[in-house]
Amino acid sequence: MEPAYEGILLAFALILGVLFFGWAIGRIPNIPKEFSRKFVHIGVSCFYFIYADFLYGQSIWIELALPVTFIAANLYIALSGKPKALASALKGSNRLGTVYYPISLVFLIVCLRLLDIGMTIDDFGAGVLVMGFGDGLAGLIGSMAGKKKIPHLPGTKTWLGSAVMFLVSFLVILLVYEGSLAFSSSKIWLYLLCAMISTVIEALTPKGLDNLTVPILTAFVCMLVL
Repeated sequence: MEPAYEGILLAFALILGVLFFGWAIGRIPNIPKEFSRKFVHIGVSCFYFIYADFLYGQSIWIELALPVTFIAANLYIALSGKPKALASALKGSNRLGTVYYPISLVFLIVCLRLLDIGMTIDDFGAGVLVMGFGDGLAGLIGSMAGKKKIPHLPGTKTWLGSAVMFLVSFLVILLVYEGSLAFSSSKIWLYLLCAMISTVIEALTPKGLDNLTVPILTAFVCMLVL
C-alpha cells in the first residue's frame, strides 16, 4: 500500500478510535466529563505522528483530507447534537471548540506546505502537540485539582493548570526539536521561552478559542525563536 493511503487509513482509524474510547470513558459512572473530553483532545493531537511519517510531502489534498473531514464532522456534531452520546462526550464550555481544533490543523498545514515563510515540520509538531498534551493536561489537572484561580483572566484558569501547561509544553518542545530529554542543548533557554509564551497564550485566551490560538501561535513562536 502506498504510504499516503496507509497514512490516511491510520489517521482515520486514530480519530475514530479516540472518539470511541472518549465516548466509552464518558459512560463510566463517577468519571468527570472533562476526563473523556481531554482524552479526545490529547488523542487527536497524535495525528501529528502519522502526518509526519506518512502524509508530509504528499499531495496537499491528501494532507488536508483528514482535517477537513474532521471539521465537517465536528461542525455537524456541535450544531445538531447528534449522535447524542458523542456530542455529550465532546461538549465543553464552547461547543465549537472541537471545530476550531482541525481548523488550526488546516491553517498550519497550509503554512507549512504552501507558504514560503520558513515553517518546518518541527514547528508544526510543536504547535499541534503543545495544544494536545500541554493544553489538554493543563485543563484536566487544573479543573480537577487546581484550587487557586488566576485573577483577571478569561475563563477559570488556575495556577496549577498553567504550571502543568508550562512543564508539559517545555517537554514537548524539547522532545520535538531534540528527539530526547537531553538537557545539554545550548537552546534550552529558548525552549523554556517558547514554553512560557505558549503558557501565556493559553492563559489569556478565552475557553474554546485556545484550540485556535495555542497551536497556531505556538508554531509561529517556535518558528521565529528556534
